[in-house]
Amino acid sequence: MDAKLNFDTDKLITICYPPFAGGKFLINCLALSKYATFQDNYLVKEDLNLKNLDKEPYYNFKLKTALNSLPSKNDMNNWRHYEYGCVQLFNWASGSFCEEELSNDIVKDEVKILSNQEEVNFFIVAHNNISLKRVLNYFPNSKILLLTDFVDFMIKARLLKDDPTTINLENYKSKWTDDKYSEYIDSFSEYKIDYTMSYVDIFDEDKFLKRIEDLYDELGYDDFNRDLVSKFYQAYISLHV
Repeated sequence: MDAKLNFDTDKLITICYPPFAGGKFLINCLALSKYATFQDNYLVKEDLNLKNLDKEPYYNFKLKTALNSLPSKNDMNNWRHYEYGCVQLFNWASGSFCEEELSNDIVKDEVKILSNQEEVNFFIVAHNNISLKRVLNYFPNSKILLLTDFVDFMIKARLLKDDPTTINLENYKSKWTDDKYSEYIDSFSEYKIDYTMSYVDIFDEDKFLKRIEDLYDELGYDDFNRDLVSKFYQAYISLHV
């Protein structure tokens, strides 16, 4: 592998949301397009290789890959074993738990390939404005997508994914008042937010899929397939009701 990481790429999208708010779900909805890929280096390799196949097998691969990121209903507290993420793609993450600097020495080869092409978006996560700043220090041309209206869904997801005996739900809810939510959103105000995605209607399939379709349009993706996204949406939402 001779390519080096292109830190000037504009194909990276940083998704900003707090833990448990459903950002990986959004990433996988976008990765159902041929213009985006999943957060896993092995899947990137397969994705790029399969793009030249017939349309139907390629999108079947996309859907199967997205569905494989979901646990079963009775295994929700092991969701990290299924989920794709920044470590699986980059071998690095922007959070404070990762103290290592991002470099050509640690990054996966697939990221180097993605950073040097012009057709496919790839994704990294920032759970707060400090993490976003860290990403932008490396990738100043990254686009920024801010998740909004996530609090109700996040609380429900946290309760399902964490051991209920270790959660003080009332304390957790009290930390996400309207003021706390506004403070979180405002903390990104110094940055140019390129896209937003509201989860206000996440349990209303028609409304939510329309939001995804609109986001596809904003991103310049011309292959929104309602049936495809709907199948993944229904599988994901069924775990949260």
